[in-house]
Amino acid sequence: MSFDLRPSRLSSFDPDVDQLGPTEMDLAASLAQSEQASLTPPVLIPGDETESDDAVRLYLREIGRVPLLNAQTEVQLAKAIERGRLAVEALADPAGAKDHRRALREDAVAGERARDYMIEANLRLVVSIAKKYAGRGMSLLDLIEEGNLGLMKAVEKFDHERGFKFSTYATWWIRQAIS
Repeated sequence: MSFDLRPSRLSSFDPDVDQLGPTEMDLAASLAQSEQASLTPPVLIPGDETESDDAVRLYLREIGRVPLLNAQTEVQLAKAIERGRLAVEALADPAGAKDHRRALREDAVAGERARDYMIEANLRLVVSIAKKYAGRGMSLLDLIEEGNLGLMKAVEKFDHERGFKFSTYATWWIRQAIS
């Protein structure tokens, strides 16, 4: 399985708003309206944990929709992230190759998308580690938030050439961020 994360290859997944038909526009408007309504903060009653339980349940349902990565996909994403990082560095150099700037921008965008996907695919790892630290003074949502910061750091630092699985590497960073 190969991922082509360049913007030109993703256009079929990300339609332009101008291309949407009237029913799709209505659906998009109602979806945006319902998302806005869900962003209004709920009224919390002291001692009532049902709201945080609902938030955790909703979060778990959302992250469960992203499929887990196999070792081959992890390597492909890590390579795309590295190419993106190198492309960003090359674009920052004003004396860099001007004739390759478009390809560099595509690699930078593809690297960012690969990074985001790798993070999303490993959010369940954060939750499983955060659950082990629950009941020690911080809420589960706060532990997950801190763990997510560790996961982001792990994605940035991961070196696929060393032969380790990403989850093994990320576990250390997540634990460091939580504790």
